[in-house]
Order: sequence, then C-alpha cells, then structure tokens
Amino acid sequence: MITNHIFFRRRRAVLIALLLLMPILSSCLIGNSPDTSAVLSEMQKTAGDLPAGNTYTTKSTPGAPDHLSESLLTALYGTNGYPEVFGRAESISLWISSGLHACEFAVFLCSNRRDTEEIADLCLGRIDTMQHFVNANSAKLSLEEASSANLKEATVAVVGRYVIMAVSSDAKSAVSAAKEMIS
Repeated sequence: MITNHIFFRRRRAVLIALLLLMPILSSCLIGNSPDTSAVLSEMQKTAGDLPAGNTYTTKSTPGAPDHLSESLLTALYGTNGYPEVFGRAESISLWISSGLHACEFAVFLCSNRRDTEEIADLCLGRIDTMQHFVNANSAKLSLEEASSANLKEATVAVVGRYVIMAVSSDAKSAVSAAKEMIS
C-alpha cells in the first residue's frame, strides 16, 4: 500500500513538472517567427516615399478589404491557376502600389524549406511579368522611368522559412530590414 502511494506521488510530480516545462519546450520548437505583416511594415519604413497602395494579408478575415484572397494571389503569381504552395504557407502579407507604378513588397512565411524555393521562383516570375509589361507598355501608357528602375533593383531573398520580395528604388534596404527583423 505504501509502495502504491509513493508511485502515485512520483507520477504526479513528474506530470506537474512536464506541465510546467511544456510552454518552454514548445517555444523552443516553434520559435518566435515574426508576423509577415510586421516584417512587411519594416520593409515599407525603409522605402521612404512610396506611391499610394494597399496592404493585403492572409491573416485578415475573408471578405475584409485587406484580405489576401486566392483570386488575388492567382492574378499576381499564378500562370495556370492558383499555386497550391500558397495554401501551405503559414502567412502571406503584401503591399501593392496603386496605379501604374512598379513597386511591391511581399513576405511569405512557409511551412517548410522546400516551399520557400517554389515561392521564390513564383516571385521571380512575378518580377519577370512586371518587367515584360513595363517594356511593352511604357510608351503607350507613359509609364515613369522609375518603374523600370524599380524592376532593375527588384530582389527576392530566402531567409529561413521566409521569402521576401521587394520591387522598389531601394529594394536592397527593404530586404535588409526584413532580414534583420527575422534574424
């Protein structure tokens, strides 16, 4: 009888110790990944004087004006429909300039490293599409020379599970700000 009592006491002590350690262990496994919206905000701060634009995120409520929908992602990055890799992303935030300015920032938090490579390729494709549009339409639409310059400075970077895309006059500084916040 005494043996059972000691056994249950030890078992209860171990259970309490595990419950107390669980938050610490889970934070080590998950890590503190900054929210994509916060990273995007840091990128925008470095860009200085940006044209008018809109911010979208997958974290907002569907139907809200800032919700990043599958249809918008398809329009921006899809070639043959919605890229399935976006469905596996933990969070996506992007800022798109209004009008005919080639100025965009995007932050993707992927669930694994393999997805970062696929999303980085989609970002490079987005930049290529923008470049073709500007080249084909700059005379017809009187596009500013800044659009071409922004596209020449465009940068895509992979930082851990994040993919960062910057199309602006100072894309390198925007990506550096993102990297600093993520690291």
